[in-house]
Amino acid sequence: SWQKVSDSGPVPKTLTGIGVAGHPHIFQIHNYFVFISTLLGTVWKSDNLMEWQQWASISDFTPRCGSVSFKVKDTIYIAGGSRAGASGCHYDSPANDAWYSLDGKSWKIVKPASGTAMNFPWMPRMWPCVVVDEENVTWLVGGYNPDSNTNLKDVWFSKDMINWDLLTEPATGEEPGALTFRHAPACLYQKDSRSILIAGGKGGANPDNDSASTMNDVLVFKLPAINSTH
Repeated sequence: SWQKVSDSGPVPKTLTGIGVAGHPHIFQIHNYFVFISTLLGTVWKSDNLMEWQQWASISDFTPRCGSVSFKVKDTIYIAGGSRAGASGCHYDSPANDAWYSLDGKSWKIVKPASGTAMNFPWMPRMWPCVVVDEENVTWLVGGYNPDSNTNLKDVWFSKDMINWDLLTEPATGEEPGALTFRHAPACLYQKDSRSILIAGGKGGANPDNDSASTMNDVLVFKLPAINSTH
């Protein structure tokens, strides 16, 4: 059952362009809500999901297409993606970095202790999916790398959003290697079975729009204990 709570969402109808409609994300943080358009690099805020105000532009952040946004504890992250403009997605600058915010207004790029901007060991990608388990471990699955024009099927995990490891050990039940190449799937973490459910997305050997396979399968694989993967 659904109920309309407002006729006026965070993005004004007068604001036009492909960047307005694509890649929005909404989170509750503290006692308010933030709506993030990664294609615009803009954040809106609401206390009640009815009245919204434009709150921030992400400083030094390049608006991007195909990134993934998620929350770990009380911190919001934006990871991956590639440069975007008024005409839509550009596929010439895929990223493997992450940006974070504790309040949705002030943003910083993830850096190691040395203070240099972090590029993670996973291949730069667009449209991966991410889940966060009950131990606040982040799991990143699949995506698309435009440099090689390939879909991906790897699984990476991090306990601190700085250090990442590739999941290579067979998991209980179906192995991660049984995943098929895909980008833009829907992912869900299931706590009771400690597993990731993956549904849909674009797959196939050729990821181009005209040749890619639209997936309608559902995959589930159980995650091992973190210590057993080292």
